[in-house]
Amino acid sequence: MNDDNIIKNPVPKNFQKKTEAISPVKNGVIGTGTIAEKNKKKAVEKEVKVKKEYEKVAIFSSKSVSLPGVGKVSKGYNIIPKNTLDKWLERDHVREATPQEIAEEFGL
Repeated sequence: MNDDNIIKNPVPKNFQKKTEAISPVKNGVIGTGTIAEKNKKKAVEKEVKVKKEYEKVAIFSSKSVSLPGVGKVSKGYNIIPKNTLDKWLERDHVREATPQEIAEEFGL
């Protein structure tokens, strides 16, 4: 084919970036008086979610038990949030474990 016989309608570069937008015109009338850029893909900033750090403590339980609103512990050594320690220590089968006990138990 001969390129001379082809009718071309090039799309201007600005055509894809700008479109008419509805906006207020004179006297509060709404019309298409301004040109706005299309929303470009914005770089999405990832929010770094920081885990809420809390102090942890080790306890030893002679039973597997759950407390409503507090959590569960298994028989043996457990790591729990420090803010729940008082609730667990109210139970007669739970005691706070020392760091030396934990080290011996896990071979550290």
